[in-house]
Amino acid sequence: MTQTINEKANPGLEGAKELEVHLEWLDTFTPAALGVLATASGIYTYLGVSTLLDNTGALSVVAAVAYATAVSVGIFVFWSFLLKLLPAMRNAKGYCQTNLTSYWLPPNFSE
Repeated sequence: MTQTINEKANPGLEGAKELEVHLEWLDTFTPAALGVLATASGIYTYLGVSTLLDNTGALSVVAAVAYATAVSVGIFVFWSFLLKLLPAMRNAKGYCQTNLTSYWLPPNFSE
């Protein structure tokens, strides 16, 4: 059985299709934008850490590069995850439950 959806009977469908097209367009450049953000963050992290270490040895350079790389990857993964998760939250209750439950509220299994 195939059910045909009538766009005139469901006026919200046009808006949903428009939103879907916009999200597909947004998905085309989001990874590149996050990559630029993470790279710039890594560069400035490297500069800051290398200044704090104040040592010219190879070990200090390796430590600064490792830390800057970890920060860059962490930023990219965090924001990628967040951009995938937040659209799934349909209302403020879901948003607040996700944030608060994981920190100090006990799980509510009655829902």
